[in-house]
Amino acid sequence: WNQQIRSPEGGDNLFLSSIVALDADSGKMKWFYQTTPEERWDYTATQDIMLAEIFIDGSNRKVLMQAPKNGFFYVLDRETGELLRANNYVRTNWATHIDLNTGRPALNPDKDYYKKAEWILPGTFGGHGWQAMSYDPKQGLVFIPTMEIVAVHKVKESYSKTGLYKMQPQTVNTGTEFNLWGTVPDMSDGESIPPITGELIAFDPITGKTKWSIQHEQFWNGGPLTTAGNLVFQGNASGFFEAYDSRNGKLIWSKNAYIGIMAPPITFMIDGEQYISILAGDGGSSNFLGDNFGEWRGKLASIKYGNNGKLLTFKLGGISKIEEIPERDLKIPEQPILNASSKDIKAGEDIYANYCAICHGSGVHGKTIADLRYMDTYTHENFKEIVLNGLYEENGMKGFSDILNEKNVFEVHSYIIDVASKERIQNKRN
Repeated sequence: WNQQIRSPEGGDNLFLSSIVALDADSGKMKWFYQTTPEERWDYTATQDIMLAEIFIDGSNRKVLMQAPKNGFFYVLDRETGELLRANNYVRTNWATHIDLNTGRPALNPDKDYYKKAEWILPGTFGGHGWQAMSYDPKQGLVFIPTMEIVAVHKVKESYSKTGLYKMQPQTVNTGTEFNLWGTVPDMSDGESIPPITGELIAFDPITGKTKWSIQHEQFWNGGPLTTAGNLVFQGNASGFFEAYDSRNGKLIWSKNAYIGIMAPPITFMIDGEQYISILAGDGGSSNFLGDNFGEWRGKLASIKYGNNGKLLTFKLGGISKIEEIPERDLKIPEQPILNASSKDIKAGEDIYANYCAICHGSGVHGKTIADLRYMDTYTHENFKEIVLNGLYEENGMKGFSDILNEKNVFEVHSYIIDVASKERIQNKRN
């Protein structure tokens, strides 16, 4: 993401974070709009694009609408690419606003992480991810599953000192040292970092105002479906599939699915009867954070009940029951005897952060991929064979012998045991 490394001469870096319109017959570009020139925060524009006809500025316009990760909601004339609106739909501090004349963001100089470590909103998860949003043309509202999760960005220390950047194989190479879960760097401005939140908001794309919002227990929730009957359906990470009154956000109906839900529902008719279906299951990049925040622990459905995906279908008067799933035993098992120095454990922590956390969860707090605090005796005994030689490759866990050695494996194994042992003791005390 660090543009100083990627493009030392600067520039907008077309077509990063851009919406591009092509002629479907010839393939030639008709227009483009770049949401985030110089992209250095992981603000992709790959989120869903919505087409609509709306009355705006005195006339009916064929528009496209998007809520990309950068926190601003864009309304463009889809025939010409003209920017009509760009209002923030979540809190933003990387930019103060979007200039409608130039289409460019006004960067906030107080949040320039090239100068020093800064906390940024939205963070790398964005204000809105790939989960679908929906539109009610009758009310003129867009329903967006939003997130507020800070990232702390800092230029890679080795690059700051030498001006050189060394690529690391088989891990992310962003040129930054960003922090989502550990000790927050000293922020000289003394600002307090806001807590992680997730909401469903009813957003007016013309005024840029939020009409109502629903606060969720977690930040990573499903995409909504809007119906002509003034209902909004959404699944969430707590495992509930719910319906709200789209006019005011009042909860109308709720059903425990016993699994986290990310996908949007669909609705359809068979023989004159309406059905709602949803693919239930959890995953995605939220695995990176795992069960790593105290207020979430024990609340994520994919951790409480497991993550065996299923298709659920509902209708009015339906008589089938969702199987009630008992909560899993989350007691951390007794760990092997640890024979490592504090230096070994610290080295293991760094290795884990670079190569393991992306799947198994930062701080050894996993989610839908194996949480390594719960390894059994066999896995501990064969840890070296698994990590170096790919003993579990058929399950998706490849070997890392091309970048790690036996000492590295000992260090990362020691770090995992240390974390699990300390938490097991703490849980027993509690």
